[in-house]
Amino acid sequence: EVAGTELAQVCIGSSVNSAYVDLALPAAILADRDGQLVHESIVATATPGSRQILTAIAESGVYRQLVEGGMRMLEPVCGPCVGMGQAPPSHSNSLRTFNRNFPGRSGTEDDNVYLCSPAVAAVSMLSGRIEDPREYGEPPEVLPMPELRPYVDDVHIFAPAPEEEADSIEIPRGPNIKPPPEHVPLEESLSARIATVQPDDVSTGDLAPDGVEVMSYRSNIPAIAEFTFRHRDPEFRGRMKEWGSGFIVGGENYGQGSSREHAALAPLQLGVKAVFAKSYARIHRRNLVAQGILALTFRDPADYDRAEVGQTWTLPDVRDELANGAEEITVRIEDTGDELTLTHDFAPKEREILLEGGLLHWLQEHGKQVA
Repeated sequence: EVAGTELAQVCIGSSVNSAYVDLALPAAILADRDGQLVHESIVATATPGSRQILTAIAESGVYRQLVEGGMRMLEPVCGPCVGMGQAPPSHSNSLRTFNRNFPGRSGTEDDNVYLCSPAVAAVSMLSGRIEDPREYGEPPEVLPMPELRPYVDDVHIFAPAPEEEADSIEIPRGPNIKPPPEHVPLEESLSARIATVQPDDVSTGDLAPDGVEVMSYRSNIPAIAEFTFRHRDPEFRGRMKEWGSGFIVGGENYGQGSSREHAALAPLQLGVKAVFAKSYARIHRRNLVAQGILALTFRDPADYDRAEVGQTWTLPDVRDELANGAEEITVRIEDTGDELTLTHDFAPKEREILLEGGLLHWLQEHGKQVA
């Protein structure tokens, strides 16, 4: 259906589809038939999945095949996938072997990103259009993979200082490096207003938007928090600043997408105490718990429809309920006097972390006995 679509960009590699063979196949296509070049109308990039893979393609000759074919080689780091460079031109099509193409994730607000296999990318960058690799003809042989060896880059990692010297060491921090928000133990009860009601499939890119503009603040949580829900609910941050705290209500699969911790850190910075959703993406749920934000689930999914922005919801006995192993959390909607029930699947250790207000505070209190 999409064959023939004109392209401005082809990107291969990143954190998925970036193993040796995923790069060796496009390289073999470029080297095939006495050498072929990336079409003049597009820009093509390759991102090895790790230093280990980078070393392997350099040793085998794959790296040279890619470069001689006209590809731009990038470092094995987060890059085009999360909008950190190589944002496609506006009103154009980008073909990528990545695993996510949420709107705007590439760093271009009106992007049009197609996801594909390395084989599709390989033949498409020859013509500048999306092509079916089955029509290419006989597949070329790829260069054999060398033995993969563990790659540890510890050149700039030094042994810890002696304990008597540690306190005197000062860590230099530039103006764009700020400490993370503090964790404080969970209160006996929680009461706050509903700051936003979100639909199904909210992504971590909605919570901490992708692109170089936002990602340049990766070490500055107060600054990155200013972008939270900027596309889905531009008024959210204003409400949180006015109210000082709040709850988020979400639908199914809340927090899908990248595993970035900023999607939990930014709401914590703004004063979010809990999220009430129909269900959670696994990694984001874990990150919420690590930051001391309650990730609670509606026992009755229909209760989602009772939430309205501005309502005050109270969890009157939340600390006791968690501490005593209760599987259900009572909620009172102060505006109507109605009650509803939330559930959770916290493991015993996760309960401890939430009671301490987050993983960092838990480690401060219990780290030595764990060690």
